[in-house]
Amino acid sequence: MLFRSDSAGHYAGWIDVTGKAHDAWYTSINFMAVSAGIVPPDRLSRMMRSFVSHPNHHRIFAAGGNLDPITDGTYRGGDMAFGLWLNGGVLLGPASYELVARARGMGGEGAWEMLRDLEAEWQKTHLAHIPMIDWCREHGALVSRNPRLMLTGGNAWTWIDGNGASGAGTETYLADGGAILWALYTGVLGIQPDFQGITVEPHIPAALANVRTEMRRLGRLLKFQIRGSGDKLESLTVNGRPSAGNRLSWPELNEGAEITAVM
Repeated sequence: MLFRSDSAGHYAGWIDVTGKAHDAWYTSINFMAVSAGIVPPDRLSRMMRSFVSHPNHHRIFAAGGNLDPITDGTYRGGDMAFGLWLNGGVLLGPASYELVARARGMGGEGAWEMLRDLEAEWQKTHLAHIPMIDWCREHGALVSRNPRLMLTGGNAWTWIDGNGASGAGTETYLADGGAILWALYTGVLGIQPDFQGITVEPHIPAALANVRTEMRRLGRLLKFQIRGSGDKLESLTVNGRPSAGNRLSWPELNEGAEITAVM
């Protein structure tokens, strides 16, 4: 049974035991599918057009769990049609899938729309705001042992309690921040390692042109330089030697290998 809805331009969220598909434009389902690489390019373009044309597509820094309210009776959330974590509450972990989808489906500039806002808010507040619940008082013992929790008790933003942006308390998972780094490396910089090698598929906004980074993979240090910006890879070299295509195997990547991508 297909989860894809050709009329809607994206995947349904789930199918019940009767075979009925339920769709509230679940961003978690659709963007995870993009990150897993199972959405063909033509469908990906249509999905992202459907996303950005939706009136609820961008709430503060990222979409909520679903763009449409759940009105078929399957959500038990009291009076809130979206629910606490479905109404634009931005956790950096789920938001990372949107960043990857934007890079691969909308290009580097589409990713930068979101990344720019996240970076600006991080510089201003470290993404910490007024918690929806008094998290720090409720967990006073934890805060006394680790005062840094005072700055991370509200690292999510939402519209749910008014017309403006206000904080919603989240757990202080380190993985949330790490997920954004994963999205930046694999989606925007386009460095996608697996057990056989690395695929290089950058989507570089003009603001990040001529970027350099280093990372350690399978015990070896790799040095990447991406010259220019855009979404079309013109050439790829390893230690000055041209590489055919955008796929590098592990045997050709030695310790300290210098990988240069020209856009």
